[in-house]
Amino acid sequence: MVFPVFDTGVWIRGHRARFDLSQSGMAGRTGIERYLAAGTASEEQVREEFSSIYGVDPSGVVVTHGATEGVFLVALALRLSGKETFTAPRPEYELMFKAPAISGMREENGGVTFASNPNNPTGAFRQAFRGNAVVDETFLMFHTDPGKVRYAGDVFRVTTLTKFFGADDVRVGFIVCPDTEMRRRIEGLRGLVWENMPSMSLGSALRILKDYDNIASTVRPMVRKNLSYMVSHTGRLRFYKKIEPVSVPVTFVDYSSYTDAAPEEVCEYLWGRGVSVVPGSIFGASGPNFRVCATREDFPEAFEALKGALEDFPPTP
Repeated sequence: MVFPVFDTGVWIRGHRARFDLSQSGMAGRTGIERYLAAGTASEEQVREEFSSIYGVDPSGVVVTHGATEGVFLVALALRLSGKETFTAPRPEYELMFKAPAISGMREENGGVTFASNPNNPTGAFRQAFRGNAVVDETFLMFHTDPGKVRYAGDVFRVTTLTKFFGADDVRVGFIVCPDTEMRRRIEGLRGLVWENMPSMSLGSALRILKDYDNIASTVRPMVRKNLSYMVSHTGRLRFYKKIEPVSVPVTFVDYSSYTDAAPEEVCEYLWGRGVSVVPGSIFGASGPNFRVCATREDFPEAFEALKGALEDFPPTP
């Protein structure tokens, strides 16, 4: 077995650029600093506030250090409960096919579905999942209020405060479990592999959640504006399989009208020209694709720099 690595994080950290179109969160855009000295809170208080936004029973909610921890905890809990197989249709955020594999599950059709919704990287939204599923809803609040979304079957819903709320320094996330027994199992497992949530982080998280409506009214127009610009100024870029994203900050584009070079080669070239995007191969996709994030305040300038660099891409010898 190949030793697993979080390739998205490694790529982004190693490819900082003047025009960074690889960052999918709203850090620095929501004024999150005003919540960081909010005092302390308990998990119970944060769980109650989060549950009111999601429209779920607090008894089924687990508080975590973020979505990465949440997905891994669910995968491990499912494997320990006897689930042996999973499926994660590509393209997909790599956590969704690596976390269950690390937990000892085999990938094959018919297993527990692991998927992001809206999908990272395409930005497509799915309402239905068959059977058991683990759904990373990191970008859902950009698209709609989560209380409006319901799935059939036993679905674990995982989310975080880092993307929509831009709360990188708070690191709080949530798992909505399909039943209280699984919530108890996951909370017990959490105590074996991660420390308890700091009360100061919980205090900040509580203040952030209480201001959900105000943050939503700030963040959503920013992303819609950037996506609107992208749709209207795509140049020779095309959306992957014609999938135009819902109002979320990630989208997957096909650059084949510019070059037939491999994604890693194209993205390295763009980085050398001061533009950072993530190659599609990291999301398990084949072909000429990379992910573009629409979170920057100067997104139009950055997107034009991206297209300008592609226009100058060296021809194949």
